[in-house]
Amino acid sequence: APVSYEGNWDVQHLDRQTFQTTGETGATATLRFRGTGVIAILRFSPQAGPVAVTIDGKPISGWPVEGGRSIIDLTSFQANDLPIFLADGLSDSPHVLTMTLADRGQLT
Repeated sequence: APVSYEGNWDVQHLDRQTFQTTGETGATATLRFRGTGVIAILRFSPQAGPVAVTIDGKPISGWPVEGGRSIIDLTSFQANDLPIFLADGLSDSPHVLTMTLADRGQLT
């Protein structure tokens, strides 16, 4: 499978879609892909938390960086599943994206 999960993740079925969700700080989803860009559908909500993101071990552009990882704060007053451009303009070669729940909250 192109996505592997470390930690405790639950499958959630919502509006004929399937999501993976975790509330475990440090739980990580890793996507191995080939291509020039990647978009993730992430859930912004009052229960969500900060997510640390890297591609090929480096922070992604456009987000604050902490400890060599980009931090996307998914906290929002209203729940929304939104497509987020994590990268474009990459070389057309294999890449590794990691997303880790960095603190209390949820990553979906």
